[in-house]
Amino acid sequence: MYDLKELERTRLTRLGGQRPTWSFDETRAFFTSQRDGPLNIYALSFTELNRVTRLTSGDWEQYSSSASPEGLIAITTSPLDGSGAHIEILVPEPGNSTSSIPSDWTETEWHGEFSPNGRMFAYTGQRQEDSRLYVRSYPPSEPPVLVAEDGYEARWSRDGSRLYYRNGQSLYSTAVRLNGDIPVVEESALEFTADNWVDIGGRSFDVDQNGRVLIVVGPAERSTSVIHVVQSILEEHTARFGG
Repeated sequence: MYDLKELERTRLTRLGGQRPTWSFDETRAFFTSQRDGPLNIYALSFTELNRVTRLTSGDWEQYSSSASPEGLIAITTSPLDGSGAHIEILVPEPGNSTSSIPSDWTETEWHGEFSPNGRMFAYTGQRQEDSRLYVRSYPPSEPPVLVAEDGYEARWSRDGSRLYYRNGQSLYSTAVRLNGDIPVVEESALEFTADNWVDIGGRSFDVDQNGRVLIVVGPAERSTSVIHVVQSILEEHTARFGG
């Protein structure tokens, strides 16, 4: 964990961990680990001397992605038989079972994201080569509403009024509001395009309350080859290494 105020780094786990997610009240961190077998979900408590508790067990891979104000967390479960990932909602206490988000179109779902007030839920669904971004009320009472034909990695603005998402190297956003139990989605707007935005298997961007965006980028690729002619080996060595 990095403390950006004190510029300090603290190691929280000793047996490995990945894809961390804060609880809504920030008293716990949820993460995935294979310390006891397959990749399952664990909770680390900051109020109980960093005690780690295993929340799920099973012969499949699981990752947390978002937490709601009610204490629920969204997880993505990937069966090892290749049948496709799906989203479940977990009550983060040992022994509690999960409930699945009903899917009307997709074979595979991931990147589940609660809105800040917990009343809406965005996720990406995929069938064969087609990926679509959806939003629905939570708890689910109506069919999901399509946000974008091609979209993934949904992230809500801090006030829950806009939904940001990726499409390749571009970031889009759209205004979303609830009309009863049905989300109303406005036309998406292109925010920016980054030539070297990379996929990392988890979140590759985040948006703060002022609309600033953090993204993960890789080194820019050279589009042309450059021939460098060395006229003096001694001058070249001095220029590169000094002395």
